Amino acid sequence: MAVECYINQIRYPLVDTVELCDHAAATSESSIRVDIRGLPEPQALDVVYLFRDDRLLFGGLCGIPSSPAWTSAYTPQHYDLTVSGMNNLLTHRYVNKAWRNSNLYDIVMEIYESILAQDNIALGEVSKALTNLPRQVYIAPDMTAYDVLNELAGLVGAVWDIKANPDWTVSDYLSGSQAKPFRFSFCLKDDFPVVMADKGNICSLQKNVESYALRTVQVVNGATSVTDTQRETTVYRAEDGIITTTWPVYDMPVIYYGTPEVQGTVGVSGIDDDDDTKQFLFSYNSTEIKVNDSAVNPIPDGTTVQIRYRGLFQLRVRVRNDQMIEDIAVRSGVSGILEEIETDDRITDAASLIEHATTALYHNSQPETTLEIATRSMEGTEPFTIWRCQFPECRINDDYVVVERTVTITGGSLEVRLKCKDRGFLTAYGKTFYKQYKDAAAGIREDEVVIASDTISTAVTAAAKFAAKALLVCFGEGITTPNIDVLAAGRIGDEDFNGVITDTAMNAVTGLFMGLPPVDCKPAYIAVGDGTAAAETTDTALEHETARYPVTQLTQANGIITVLLNLPVTSQDLEVAEVGVLTKNGILLCRANVEIVKNQNNVINIMWVLSIKRGTGNA
Repeated sequence: MAVECYINQIRYPLVDTVELCDHAAATSESSIRVDIRGLPEPQALDVVYLFRDDRLLFGGLCGIPSSPAWTSAYTPQHYDLTVSGMNNLLTHRYVNKAWRNSNLYDIVMEIYESILAQDNIALGEVSKALTNLPRQVYIAPDMTAYDVLNELAGLVGAVWDIKANPDWTVSDYLSGSQAKPFRFSFCLKDDFPVVMADKGNICSLQKNVESYALRTVQVVNGATSVTDTQRETTVYRAEDGIITTTWPVYDMPVIYYGTPEVQGTVGVSGIDDDDDTKQFLFSYNSTEIKVNDSAVNPIPDGTTVQIRYRGLFQLRVRVRNDQMIEDIAVRSGVSGILEEIETDDRITDAASLIEHATTALYHNSQPETTLEIATRSMEGTEPFTIWRCQFPECRINDDYVVVERTVTITGGSLEVRLKCKDRGFLTAYGKTFYKQYKDAAAGIREDEVVIASDTISTAVTAAAKFAAKALLVCFGEGITTPNIDVLAAGRIGDEDFNGVITDTAMNAVTGLFMGLPPVDCKPAYIAVGDGTAAAETTDTALEHETARYPVTQLTQANGIITVLLNLPVTSQDLEVAEVGVLTKNGILLCRANVEIVKNQNNVINIMWVLSIKRGTGNA
């Protein structure tokens, strides 16, 4: 068995023992020693190829070569090379894109075509079952392709890898063949190859039970998020000097006081303390708002105060394994409740929080058994291969997944050492790839979702329901004139709101029947603003327009005009209190009061449906 090393189409003699490491779920590093006498020095990022019996055994990226410790001119010119697997290549390639209404197969294939194909990596097996796994929204903001693929794999219990193509030969390499040396794969666990373990090919076999943190209840704290606008009323007590909110304040609140209500002046504590025009002083991320008793117009004791603000809260989920709790209770006589709390502020939505907690619960519901196998055959040893081991004399009768392979070549001899795990998920090397709880979910249920701290149980509605898309649809019956119905109302999420058609638009429509010169009423823009004044038919503009966007799509059919805007990803959060449709010349056709808190990473679809139809009204 001959093993040959090639770098830049030059053969480098191998020295000493060759040890090749292939780790599932992580970049792998191997070490080789080469003799460079009469040859160019290898360079970092050179691709190193190892061929066994003329076929590609291993390939990877060269790290910084290490020269010998020179003691004389006769020191052997043996250089040590650290070679990382081709997976490492993707740690230097970035993805910055949002997918909507797609599926995992399309996302994975787009990453392959836009990145991996450029690096001379062939397309191997990508599970077609991924087409049945839709993703309403997936956002990758300047993430490495390596992290994106890891995350996608973790969502559905899949694995991905870049492996050497064993059909690629030295001749292919030296001749410049169009065949590619590496293959990319992205597979579900059902796609893993299965081999029947043959004890005759096994040199040694050892079973180990690894430590684990048993738990029956899993709590996970996620990221801090922002509520919808809260309205809280209290009575000011001068002796306290403060008013208290339920949630820490996220940004500048609006405060009303007295009867009838008067809007108060608000400043920032620590900045506006000496400003006697400020009646209230708030602090970011604090539940206490100071009342400035030195203000020119101080707030009297006993005054009713209403605070309108957006608050901060922490996403929190708690899941439990009821079956396991019952089993432990029956067996031991205790409650069976064993709790663990984790915090991961990278998790920003409730659904992902539940997935994370459920996965952690399942991973720690039973001990993890590992097999260490030594063999002299390479067949069936690739990572993610399932070994079906039926050795009752060794008390081993289960399926094991290869998660680590070490190939040692000394002269003409070969030894393969495997590490295999008994469950269909991997937490090795800091990456979670499998969520087998989806196949064995009996007894695991969502117990509670708490979007608050332990001490606050008040329900709160978060902006856009944690979704990356909020749909604003304007429709319904509004103003009616004899024989003409103009539809203009709306909804965001589950909340309806009323909109109006302006007098300007109405007059343009009725003017057609009077023979007046036509007015250009073609919707061209959708504007948003933060004005809170009630929409009126007399409006000619938004109260306070903050942005204006060209209409994305405009369609007409059967008297119905649909105006669509995809409010894009922005560089900052956007709070919208009013929305309107305008013509090219800035004529306001309709206006509505809304409450939209748009995260900078989200896309919001705004759609107005304007309908003019035959009515049943009487003149």
